[in-house]
Amino acid sequence: MQLQSRGLNSNILKIIALISMTIDHIGLIFFPDVILFRIIGRISFPIFSFLIAEGCLHTKNKTKYLLTVLIIGLACEVVMRFFVEGPTNILITLACSIIICYLLMWFVENINNKSSLGITVSAVCFIVTVGIIFIISEILPRYINGYTGIEYGFIGVMLPPTIVLIKNHYIKIITFMAGLCLMCLISFSHLPIEWFSLLSIPILVWYNGERGKYNMKYLFYIYYPVHIVFLYGLSMIIK
Repeated sequence: MQLQSRGLNSNILKIIALISMTIDHIGLIFFPDVILFRIIGRISFPIFSFLIAEGCLHTKNKTKYLLTVLIIGLACEVVMRFFVEGPTNILITLACSIIICYLLMWFVENINNKSSLGITVSAVCFIVTVGIIFIISEILPRYINGYTGIEYGFIGVMLPPTIVLIKNHYIKIITFMAGLCLMCLISFSHLPIEWFSLLSIPILVWYNGERGKYNMKYLFYIYYPVHIVFLYGLSMIIK
């Protein structure tokens, strides 16, 4: 479905998500008892997750896209272990999503090309990879002390793959919303605040499918580790 140019482009969505994420982390670190900070922060992950699906479809260099997210995510993970315990950072989640999106796209491409060998190989790779990520995110945390899994869990990882092949914008939004609801029901049944992630849906409805005037694809990758180090470093100085 062709979207009109009016509305919110991906640059605006990224800025909204970055602001939301920053407010969330400020609340987590400095004002843990003020719930409003965490409520505002719930809209960041769905927006980033939605944009990952868009990125997988439109990026010209898929390998570079994946490696950028994965390498920065691993670097952030090393740094963050000095400050906080908990699940892996959001970039690890998004890197896993990209891998599954690519495998799903490869599988569908082989179906369209009617390649029997390609269909078999890509299907096996997809199933094995999904199984490994499920074990890492859902099974290992139950048996390894101190390991709490991937942030947002297996369903969080699977959000972008569920919409990456859907062309109609509104069907994509409805499917994405259903995935968010499922994530809240299963992964966050004990955390009612996560239902505020649905506040991202009205924002995503206005996405117009355009990048925007400026190339801001590296903004998140730079801002994410910098703001984490700054906020936790500041908290150590203040406390």
